Amino acid sequence: MGVSLLLLVLAAGDTFASALTAAYRLNALRLAEFLGRLTPGDDYRRLIPLMEGLPLWLHALWLLAAACYLLSITRLLSRASFAWVPVLIALALEVTAERYAKPLILAIGVAANPNPSSLALALPVLLPLLLAAAIWNADLTCREKLTH
Repeated sequence: MGVSLLLLVLAAGDTFASALTAAYRLNALRLAEFLGRLTPGDDYRRLIPLMEGLPLWLHALWLLAAACYLLSITRLLSRASFAWVPVLIALALEVTAERYAKPLILAIGVAANPNPSSLALALPVLLPLLLAAAIWNADLTCREKLTH
């Protein structure tokens, strides 16, 4: 259950920028203000250049990664095997999105978190890897029990 909750947090993280951008672009400014309070600086308006400058395909990568985390959760809860695979796919999508987003963010000149800590840089990669390893280990243990 704890692994599922952590995967849900990762999925929420992947949908956040897209949700904020959608709220802004759809002129749902009260929702944008609410979501903006969850960002460093507590104001969505400073992120408007990012929301206008990042392409839709980048949001699609993040949303696809979130969908992979949700798929992993459903596989975990239904006790299906290979629930770790969507976690690794999500991580690959996130790393790809980060690779292409970084130069765009530098060109735009606005960063959501301009001075991230070392933990903030490592956690987005380490946490999914650790969760995938834990799910894989549990999956392997279950298969071994079935064969004995």
